[in-house]
Amino acid sequence: MTPKITPISLKPDQTINLTSQATAYTGRLTANNRDRVYKFRLNRSSDLNLQLNGLGQNSVLELIQDRNRNGQLNAGEVIARTRSRAGQLGNITRAGVGAGVFFLRVSLGGGKVANYSLKPALQTQSTPPTATPFESQVLQLTNSFRQQNGLAPLSYNTRLAVAAKTPGLMDHPPLIE
Repeated sequence: MTPKITPISLKPDQTINLTSQATAYTGRLTANNRDRVYKFRLNRSSDLNLQLNGLGQNSVLELIQDRNRNGQLNAGEVIARTRSRAGQLGNITRAGVGAGVFFLRVSLGGGKVANYSLKPALQTQSTPPTATPFESQVLQLTNSFRQQNGLAPLSYNTRLAVAAKTPGLMDHPPLIE
């Protein structure tokens, strides 16, 4: 006989608002209260910084999006996970998290009791980078070509430019040898 697996509920214990100033949410996990769920909404694509301090105990933090909106944690819905251990903070940093409703689940990572401090925040962006003179020239030439061929112009994409300049990010074996 296959044991019945109880689904993990995403019913929030608390709804929170994320800002650029981290707010501490503290709690105590026990064998009878093994997890705590926080719900938040992003109205636009945002960068997140989530910090979990297990205060000397073992606890787990998960960033979750209930994609099928059934109120339960299903396969593929955990976006990121970290563990806090004695003397170590758990951290999740995610750039460009799309708009939507999300959950933070803090759970007991082992043992019988864990106190925790969760500090979620939106990462503030410094002044966005602008195109270098060379990048501007390439964009201008590209848009001239596109205009001659009846295509809409392109705009400078700072995230793509940063990715293109990151060493190793674009390294991959050639598609054709």
